[in-house]
Amino acid sequence: MSAGTTLQFANGTFALSNGSSISGGEVLISSGTVNVNGQSSIQNLRMTGGNLGGTGTLTTTHIFTWTAGTLTGGGISVIPAGAHLVINGGVSLWQRTLNNKGTTTWSGASDIGISNGSAFNNVAGALFEAQNDRLINTGQYGGTFNNAGTFRKLIGVGDTTITSVTFNNSSVVQVQSGALKLNGGGTSSGVFNVSSGALLDFTGSHNLSNATFNGPGLTRHSSGNLALTGPVTAQQWHMTGGTLGGASTLTVTQNMTWTAGSWNDGGTTIIPVSANLVINGSVSLWAHTLNNKGCLLYTSPSPRDRTRSRMPSSA
Repeated sequence: MSAGTTLQFANGTFALSNGSSISGGEVLISSGTVNVNGQSSIQNLRMTGGNLGGTGTLTTTHIFTWTAGTLTGGGISVIPAGAHLVINGGVSLWQRTLNNKGTTTWSGASDIGISNGSAFNNVAGALFEAQNDRLINTGQYGGTFNNAGTFRKLIGVGDTTITSVTFNNSSVVQVQSGALKLNGGGTSSGVFNVSSGALLDFTGSHNLSNATFNGPGLTRHSSGNLALTGPVTAQQWHMTGGTLGGASTLTVTQNMTWTAGSWNDGGTTIIPVSANLVINGSVSLWAHTLNNKGCLLYTSPSPRDRTRSRMPSSA
């Protein structure tokens, strides 16, 4: 195709056969269905509606602008290193895998749906940047967002919420403004950096193993069960509900506030020298150890000491 030209797929069903390669202009999918069979590539793709399906793999080598429509069919869509996926509109992954190896920017006033076993994989070295206050959710049967690169929340001052979609972080999450709320479960072993004035909020159950929470911003556990399956370290931690479980340790190196919820399951919470724990509310220790080596201040009745729990004043 010549530069500046457009190949448009509208209505009907079309197929890209194995080895198809389109470059030079822009491919536009506005309605209908385009099925990818085998390995295909498009340099510049714009999707404003319709379906991109098939069981094959489609690689967009330069830019994929996605404002509406569904990626479906059980195949794989790839954004390679150096390429860019721009999401600005209500879009959906339905039984398809999207592998981002480049840069994805998400803006606008609509949500991303990841459903029916779909996966969005933000691989090592890639960037996913949320520039809005919207939802990553599931329409039906669940989906997964796997972050092995950098997931960044910025610009918006409200909430970006991942709800009913499993979120797994094995690399870096950066919350630079507003709030990132994790509501759909998952497992995290990576790093969470929370900037001043920003909030990372666990509002659903999640497994934490060898995870680290850095920065002057606040990490909050509002509801659900956080299971410590490996050691966890945090600078700032605020617990307002839910259950802290698991048999491993949580070490809060600066400030922790505990206003509601319970600590269970044989694990240990450590407040080291020079750190602070403020208890202000109805809280519970249940088969959990609290080792305070710093400063503990409570401004309401002390935690209820239930069977097999210990709360030494120092350790």
